[in-house]
Amino acid sequence: MALNAGIVWAVVVLIAYSFADLFGKKVVLKFGYKRATALVSAISTVPFLILYLAYPAQPITEYSIELSAVAGIFYGVGFMLLYKALVTEQTTNTFALSEFFKAWLVLFGAFIAGSVLGLGQWSGIALIFLGSFMVITTENLHINKKLVYALSGFICWAVLWTMMYYAIINSGTYVPEGLIAAFFAVLSAIIVYAMFPDRKRAVAGHGEVRHWAGYAAIVGIAIGSGSLIFGFLIISKMLAQGAAIIALTPIIVAIASKRIYLDKLTTVQIAGILIAVFGALVLAVL
Repeated sequence: MALNAGIVWAVVVLIAYSFADLFGKKVVLKFGYKRATALVSAISTVPFLILYLAYPAQPITEYSIELSAVAGIFYGVGFMLLYKALVTEQTTNTFALSEFFKAWLVLFGAFIAGSVLGLGQWSGIALIFLGSFMVITTENLHINKKLVYALSGFICWAVLWTMMYYAIINSGTYVPEGLIAAFFAVLSAIIVYAMFPDRKRAVAGHGEVRHWAGYAAIVGIAIGSGSLIFGFLIISKMLAQGAAIIALTPIIVAIASKRIYLDKLTTVQIAGILIAVFGALVLAVL
């Protein structure tokens, strides 16, 4: 029963993160990646703030506060690197690289929980890494250096959630930790923007985003809500299962992006996405 409930909540996170991934590019093209990082991370604090105000008496240790603060810096830097890649790269293959940090969370969750990965699960992890590598290649099988920004951002998020795991487990709560992390993500983005402001507001050729406020709200609330629920999955000891389910976000983003952004992929990149998604399915069912 608990596992079924965990899967249901993980599917909610999957849907929330898919919306955030899909519309993040519109916010980036309107504001530039540094402004977009500050705006989206600021809005992402709202779900945490609402729940914290509704239930204010939530204990948190000094150790968890410190971990959450440092994790928030990785949160903001990861956002900025990811959004920098989105300025020039397609939504589909950019977010396909999120399989890296989700695979790490599955491994981390399994080992922390004391579970032993079977041959099928190891195969799923290998497929995710192989598929992700194929996605960051060009037609000539050279590494797309611009996508390395996205990969670096997702590595930062792997560090973020690893630290958040320890912060959440140490205090036994997840709302104040998430609120602190989101606050420091905003602070990091503001500091970077103040030191190195964006020169361009939007990228030429993509058109002006008319409803930028709505898109920013969708992305920020979706990320905040998804992260809030993911914190619940951590404290419920469902990290591995949750990470395996949300590893399916690229297939939703790829289908929607083909219609919204008219994304085009090489044969190798398409094969890479399919391989990575198949690897995620292996992890989810085994």
